Amino acid sequence: MGAYINPQTETKEQFLTREGKLLKQIPAWKDVPDKMLPICLVDNGMFTAGAVLFSEQELKSFTLPSDSRPKMFYMVPVEKLKEVSPELSHYLR
Repeated sequence: MGAYINPQTETKEQFLTREGKLLKQIPAWKDVPDKMLPICLVDNGMFTAGAVLFSEQELKSFTLPSDSRPKMFYMVPVEKLKEVSPELSHYLR
């Protein structure tokens, strides 16, 4: 299923605006800074999802050319992500 952000006191969009840096393009995994991870904010129509791209494979999964859902990418410090994505620690082992 992966790791997703789920802030309790604000929307995903508010969290990402406050804690993340909006990227102008899809990041290359080799360019992800230490202690940061990319987030893909995906518009699913009825709701948005903030996927934590914790590995190169996750990044590839959310950037397939066949996936036409609108997306925005952010770079967020891992420590901030742990606060809103409890399952993330499982994937960072």
